[in-house]
Amino acid sequence: MSQPEVALRDATWAEARQVWSWNNAPDVRRASLDSEPIALEDHERWYRAKLGDAAYHIWIARADGDDVGVVRVEENRQGVGVVSIALDASARGRGLGRRALAGACRAYFQRRPGGALEAWIHDANEASLRCFERCGFARARTDLRGGRIFVMYRLQEEPTG
Repeated sequence: MSQPEVALRDATWAEARQVWSWNNAPDVRRASLDSEPIALEDHERWYRAKLGDAAYHIWIARADGDDVGVVRVEENRQGVGVVSIALDASARGRGLGRRALAGACRAYFQRRPGGALEAWIHDANEASLRCFERCGFARARTDLRGGRIFVMYRLQEEPTG
């Protein structure tokens, strides 16, 4: 059986509530740096600001005709893109996250040749750890945040030319 293709498109205001729903799912909150639920009003204010922020990019992942998740990259002060991904529960375990992440990495490196990406992943989130490793991210360090262990993964694009 063939795996569905995953396409990424730029997020718009129309997806604000769906992105909130994916990011506010209880299992997603448990795996996040900030595990508190997100108020819809706070999300909408954040989302509107990020859509207009040149240092931030939000992609919607689509497979089999359905929106299945979101991948975000925010450039920090050091110019490194910090990646976050959230999938609809129905899309998990099918390799869609890995393909969405790989596509977002390609898109980011097209805009930032020779750049670097990082992700902070809760050490108990085995599916996410595997996803990032399969996309070429390497374990860089471990940190205790809010009493929980997170692993920082890093991917450096090799300059071409």
